[in-house]
Amino acid sequence: MDFSGSTDPRAKKLEERIILSRYLMAVQEAGDTPPQETGLTCSTWYGKHHSEMIWWHTAQFALWGNDALLEKNLAWFQAHLPDARASPPAADSRARAGPRWSGPDDRESPGGNPLIVWNQPHLIYLCELLYRNHPTPELLARYRDLVLDTADCLAAMVHFNPAKGAYELGPPLWIAQEIYDQSMSQNPSFELAYWRWTLGVAQQWRERLDLPRDEKWDHVIAQSPAASGKERPLRRARFESRHLRQY
Repeated sequence: MDFSGSTDPRAKKLEERIILSRYLMAVQEAGDTPPQETGLTCSTWYGKHHSEMIWWHTAQFALWGNDALLEKNLAWFQAHLPDARASPPAADSRARAGPRWSGPDDRESPGGNPLIVWNQPHLIYLCELLYRNHPTPELLARYRDLVLDTADCLAAMVHFNPAKGAYELGPPLWIAQEIYDQSMSQNPSFELAYWRWTLGVAQQWRERLDLPRDEKWDHVIAQSPAASGKERPLRRARFESRHLRQY
């Protein structure tokens, strides 16, 4: 990072802040275990890992060309794939991508955490960033199971509504905003769009690996409420006013 050629008087300060930010992210977000929600500067949520935040923590590594730092985080998920395959929705699928809130041993914390699912596609997104930087057979082989198992999980988490001719997500579901009744929330637009995009990326991985496209994934993609590009922000929701009292 070098702004020495800039004539803007703010360039030096901007350069300092970028370098400091990259340093802080590297020392706090690239350990052997994915970090807690706020990194290591302060402790939130009892210091436990939040898989929702791994995208914010680590996607920037690939964009800066520091792939090895992102791969350190993904190695933890790879090591815990057996745990993922043994947990819900394993009855319908070969994996779940990862717990929302856990300690280093990958044990899910109690409460409503499993109902928050918008974090589940993150691993496919992050693996795709690595592939775009290094489109090699070796990288495909290294992250094959992480991508394909995650996609199996995503496809298993939706259910087909024959009356609507579409796959639906939830209920129960605690959407990204965390302000709606989990027992009623259904088809949040962000989650639906993210599901459809990452399943499409996973199909690309199958093709790169010389595997046939997965018929179930294609069916979910084609019959998703997000397929038309137009969808309500959320269906069947009830606002929970208790969240207003928390802030």
